[in-house]
Amino acid sequence: MSKDLQFILKFLAVIAVFIYGFIAAQTKIFPYSLLAPTVSAYGGLYNAYFHVDDMNKDWRWYEDDGLPKGMDYLDKAQVEHDYIAYTSTADTTAYLLSYKGEEIHKWHLDVEALWPDQKHLNTMRKVPFDYFTLRDLHVFPDGRIVVIVSLYGSTPWGAGLVMMDKDSNVLWAKDGNYYNDLHVDQAGNIYALRHDIIQTSDAGHFDEAVHFMPPYLQDNVVKLDQQGNIMAEYPVVDMLRQSPYKNIRMYVHDDGKGDYTHTNSIEVVEDTMSVPSFLKSGDIMVNIRNIDVLAAIDPVQNKVTWAARTPTKMPHDINVLPNGHFMLYDNQGHLGAEEGYSRVIELDPETFEVVWSYAGTAAKPLESEFWGFQQRLANGNTLTTVPNKGRLLEVTQDGELVMDYYLSQRHEIDGVMHHPVLTSAVKISENALNFIQPEGAP
Repeated sequence: MSKDLQFILKFLAVIAVFIYGFIAAQTKIFPYSLLAPTVSAYGGLYNAYFHVDDMNKDWRWYEDDGLPKGMDYLDKAQVEHDYIAYTSTADTTAYLLSYKGEEIHKWHLDVEALWPDQKHLNTMRKVPFDYFTLRDLHVFPDGRIVVIVSLYGSTPWGAGLVMMDKDSNVLWAKDGNYYNDLHVDQAGNIYALRHDIIQTSDAGHFDEAVHFMPPYLQDNVVKLDQQGNIMAEYPVVDMLRQSPYKNIRMYVHDDGKGDYTHTNSIEVVEDTMSVPSFLKSGDIMVNIRNIDVLAAIDPVQNKVTWAARTPTKMPHDINVLPNGHFMLYDNQGHLGAEEGYSRVIELDPETFEVVWSYAGTAAKPLESEFWGFQQRLANGNTLTTVPNKGRLLEVTQDGELVMDYYLSQRHEIDGVMHHPVLTSAVKISENALNFIQPEGAP
């Protein structure tokens, strides 16, 4: 047998093993139990190549069930009169609304002009540019906006982090798997989450009981300045396994995608907050969804200094309130209730007692399996969402609904109209944005 033929046969054998491995991972046939750990972080690449169109539809669009469009209810006397900024899975546009729901400004990211070759993405093939969406945002006083760019169907989902001016000109862009959340502190520093694929066998080692099988995804908190320069990085898994709180290992499980932890929200503790003794100004709070854990990262000592499980299931969006309490969107922790299976909760950080909650009503429940965010407003009201319904609402401390807004965008799929998912929403004081003329100003 010639050397050329031997080479061809070996090459074909390698390809055959690779293909069978992915088939086994998808169908769970032998040797799935052996292959799953070793291909888990790349398992999504199969879907990214063969099923990206279906995943794009499933994650981005939900069948319309007669939902309203625009402002459905508004109590002008009790609602907080702030601007509303939001993003959705409809497109790569961020919107700024008046408190009445009127569009007053928007930013649009031209992804095709920014990343024409898509070379930095884990998609295995070029995908339509209208598959990209925006995931989160922060608006600066002069109209600049920093946003996370996502692509559903890629592995990981994040496509990059982008800063635009008020006229949608890209000021800088960071390639990378940025995803889920970003936060801007009092000094203007940007904190964003990034998924990194870890290759080495000992990187995920907690102890003999828990060993993250590579390749796997590690959550990384990345600190940047306003010019897009990376100032510091805080790898969440590494910090946890080197901390006194590594006993969270008992809650860790493999979701089959190499995403053991899935940190999904961050917030920096500010000096205006009355925080409990285990926190201090400058600490980075992270919510680790898959294990229902909150953790505090000390950026000076470069380690996790506190961690605890919360009375939640798959929560999102940690907020530290001025009174030191924690707020979370508890996605699946309210099962069996008359209202929705999701709820917004306020926790006493010392006892983890739920001191306030809102789950909607039986007629209009809060039900969001994997999305959700909230904000405590200056007047004491709470802004929250039902992302899969494209719904943004505001309630009082007594749970009275004072604003109810629904996204207006619709998209036809196979002859059926669908609505997008709300991916971020925040209220911004009219005094905080100097590039917009406030309503009623001369």
